[in-house]
Amino acid sequence: MVYVILKHIDWNGEKKTVIVNDSEGESIEFETLEQAEKIRELFQNNTMHSSVYEIREIGHGTSTRAQ
Repeated sequence: MVYVILKHIDWNGEKKTVIVNDSEGESIEFETLEQAEKIRELFQNNTMHSSVYEIREIGHGTSTRAQ
């Protein structure tokens, strides 16, 4: 399975959800739930804007990122 992290934010009074990307604008994909959870927890613990981070399974992929 492949996992991504979603970031739920309040943008000018509107609820928005975005996929967390790397510095090149590509979504960060994780091959294991444990890898994704470690980064989600890091982001959640360091948010300063009441953002909420969620892990979403996106299925089988061919990604080699975040191994």
